[in-house]
Amino acid sequence: MLYKTVSNRKQKIVKSHLFFLIAPTIALAVLIYIYPNDLLMWTMSYVAFTLLFTISLLRNITRLKKTLVGLNVHIVSAENSIPFPQKFHDKLGGVSEITKFYHYKKYQIPTSFVEFKEGNTVYLYQKIDEPCGTEPYQILEIHEFQYVLVLDCNNKKKIVHLGNLTAATE
Repeated sequence: MLYKTVSNRKQKIVKSHLFFLIAPTIALAVLIYIYPNDLLMWTMSYVAFTLLFTISLLRNITRLKKTLVGLNVHIVSAENSIPFPQKFHDKLGGVSEITKFYHYKKYQIPTSFVEFKEGNTVYLYQKIDEPCGTEPYQILEIHEFQYVLVLDCNNKKKIVHLGNLTAATE
């Protein structure tokens, strides 16, 4: 399944970067113990390394998402369901330009998953819960490495769980 492959790659990225974040912390502690007079220099170096590794982590995760966008996939199972409703009422009436998410209960729903909005009611694209033959889909967007916005052969957008997909081999 595509979900296991993606989550394994994401875990490898995070684990490798965690190692590179822990190593400078230990080095900082040792250097402060050996050279306590240069505390400011060691702290600034540590902050710089931490910032660089954090930027690298975010860039690698973004790169992983970009490799999945445009990928042709097939729906092979109905194991995982999507917790989003087909429609819900938005109490705030608008979306911030910074977050670009609607909040429903404990979930964040990206604005790209919204088909249209009528008053305070927000309608999402149709969810695909069951496999439907060998129809190919193309990934348009990934949310939280779990939920995917796909485009079917009729150019209609639909929402599906990443765990229900497998890469198309053509």
